[in-house]
This record gives sequence, structure tokens and C-alpha cells, in this order.
Amino acid sequence: MMMRTNGLGATFAYLESKESKDGKHFERLKEDIMKLLRKIEPSLDEENLSSQSLAARDSRVIKELTKETILFLGWLSRFASGLIEG
Repeated sequence: MMMRTNGLGATFAYLESKESKDGKHFERLKEDIMKLLRKIEPSLDEENLSSQSLAARDSRVIKELTKETILFLGWLSRFASGLIEG
């Protein structure tokens, strides 16, 4: 939901703010999303996923990156639900 409301840059900023407070699971999530996004846009790295850097990119690329991230997070959520017992 955060992706749809705030966009890709704000979502990454949120994940980075949680990394220092809540540990490795936010860092791992961010790394997994970055792996996915680099397959679509190889020039991406953590520095150019800021809101300002994303705003300078072609809107079609941003839409594609956002769409793929939302699909990935939906799959990840279903996968994690399947691992929960009971």
C-alpha cells in the first residue's frame, strides 16, 4: 500500500530509516527489491533511488519499476503467509 500511496522513492527512504532501528529484515527486503529493479534498469543503485533522482527519470521507467515492485511485494506477502503455521 505504501508503494501506491507514496511512490518508489519514499518507500525506499522508509526502508532505510527502519534499517538502523529494526535490524536486518528491512535491509534484506531492500536488497531483494534492488536485485529485481536492477534486472529492469541496470543503472540503478541506492543513491539514485531517491525521490529527486527518480523524478528526473522517464515516467514510463518509473511506472514499470513501481509496477514490478508492487507485483514482487504481493508475491512475497503470499509466500510469507504460506510459511506461517496455523
